[in-house]
Amino acid sequence: SFIKDVDLETSHLSEVNDLILTLTERKCDQQIIRSLEQKTRRYFIRSSKKIDDDLTTNYELFEQSLNNYKRVYGNISDD
Repeated sequence: SFIKDVDLETSHLSEVNDLILTLTERKCDQQIIRSLEQKTRRYFIRSSKKIDDDLTTNYELFEQSLNNYKRVYGNISDD
């Protein structure tokens, strides 16, 4: 239940790392520490996937806008 209460969305990375270090120093249950580490890892994987998806979408929109511009105004020149 403790691990479920840790909100990675609103926590800063340093806070989560500090929490893991503190739990380790206090010799807390290793299963709790591993669960927190796994939860953190999954969060970052999901965040990375979302960033990748957003970048892909934005690039596709940019490319579409550029193609529309070229169709209307011709190729872009340096002048």
